[in-house]
Amino acid sequence: MPPYVNLTYSPIPDGTRFDPTKCDASDYGKACCEADVVEACVGHVTGCVDGCTGDALVNLTTFVGCYAGKTEGKCVSGTLQECASKAGVDASAVESCAADKALVKETMTKVADRSKRIVSVPTMKLNGKVQRNSPESAKEIKAALCKAGADAAC
Repeated sequence: MPPYVNLTYSPIPDGTRFDPTKCDASDYGKACCEADVVEACVGHVTGCVDGCTGDALVNLTTFVGCYAGKTEGKCVSGTLQECASKAGVDASAVESCAADKALVKETMTKVADRSKRIVSVPTMKLNGKVQRNSPESAKEIKAALCKAGADAAC
């Protein structure tokens, strides 16, 4: 069996010092809070909240690459449909997740609990090991993946 990459994506909720389900919009604004929920729901919809591989991983990372690239730091809303379409993610399922307060609470709590162990951003784990000097650029990430045995990245 060829080696595969299992990635766990943790969109660390903004302003969640006390309750991960109640974003403090005064930290980064309401749009950033909404972006965190959308990213967590994409993890839920793709089955990647606890890590994934294969097509689900491709769909998640394609969505995040599109969505975070346009919204992270700016938190511009309105790109969900476009990014979901590019990534093969069911936008209506993401919207349903985001509207389901109980599901958002469950997902955001899980993500926030896991993110407590993250000491720097970005943090990359490969094969269960935190990568020292976590790669940030596409070139660095591909090199780290290749070194870890993901031949498709080489």
